[in-house]
Amino acid sequence: MEKESRFKRFKAWFTKENFKKLWVSIKKFYKRLIEKLPSLLDYPLLLILLIGLPLFLYNYELVSLKEFQEIEKKERYDLILKLIGGLGALYLLIQTVKKNLEVERNNNENLITDRFVKAVEQLGSEKAEVRLGGIYTLERIGLQSKKDRERIVNLLCAFVRERSKIDPEKKLKSPYEDKEEKEEIKPEIDIQAVIDILFSTQEFAEYEYDLSNSKIHKIKCKEGLRFNGEVNFYKSKFNGEVNFYKSKFNGNIDFYGSKFNGKAIFRGSKFIHSHFKKCEFNGITSFSECESNGFAFFEGSKFFKVSFRESKFNHLLSFNWNENLKSLSKGSLYKAKINIPKEIKEYLLEEKLEVFNKPDILLY
Repeated sequence: MEKESRFKRFKAWFTKENFKKLWVSIKKFYKRLIEKLPSLLDYPLLLILLIGLPLFLYNYELVSLKEFQEIEKKERYDLILKLIGGLGALYLLIQTVKKNLEVERNNNENLITDRFVKAVEQLGSEKAEVRLGGIYTLERIGLQSKKDRERIVNLLCAFVRERSKIDPEKKLKSPYEDKEEKEEIKPEIDIQAVIDILFSTQEFAEYEYDLSNSKIHKIKCKEGLRFNGEVNFYKSKFNGEVNFYKSKFNGNIDFYGSKFNGKAIFRGSKFIHSHFKKCEFNGITSFSECESNGFAFFEGSKFFKVSFRESKFNHLLSFNWNENLKSLSKGSLYKAKINIPKEIKEYLLEEKLEVFNKPDILLY
């Protein structure tokens, strides 16, 4: 028996059932393609299909020119019409899917807008649980919608600033000086919720944080979080522990005039430019294993206990060594690469040599 031609095999395969299976597969494929390459959905794509498919069939010898010429004229027209009809239907399908995706996208955008407006309204509620609901809704929207992310970060920062304004007339001397003060520094759950969100999510840390003039209870930053925008804590107050362990600040960080009533841990962090001028560190403070490649300003700052163990500050400026000598303990300057004034270094070598020794226990 003579071998069946490639064209006849192709024609035999081109049944209604096989075409239906192919159609379903094409729909799935182009739905994914449309989502990623919407610019290919106009007339150029139809041209590609009309030219590309015949070339594909010819190139892979599914249909040869000789076989195509040998078949009857009626069958030839019939096949051409089927191919053109199939390609036209495919193009219409693509346009339909594109339109449906646009409708779906618009519906999602409208839904996000409605949720956003409602969440903002909830932030102004007198009930803490309602405000919390608005905060967590904004968090979810920010994670889902990149284009709304920066606006949500700014809104959450403004919420903290507004609800925790520092009264310049009132001065806190210590975190627990009396009962009235203790009650005052009790953290509000909604403010703390915002702080926890901002300092645990890399998606939000891509933008600037303005938390200036704020009263914040504590910060437990996610280990290794990378801040790509400026972080502003200008004249803020922290009544609990502030922990930025192994954080990376690619923008400026500003703590000018801030007050730390608990521990302040910056161990293993990396800075470019940092401002700690006129800060009060009333608890244990650690800049151990830090690396600063830019300017680090400490003019007028006071420390209770501080360590720069194994740190590297290329430009440590205006550190009040005379006022803060008592804050240095054994191992505080162990393997520290910082510019200590000559007279201070001589004094430390004579009177407090232990600050350069290896610490017995790495407490901070």
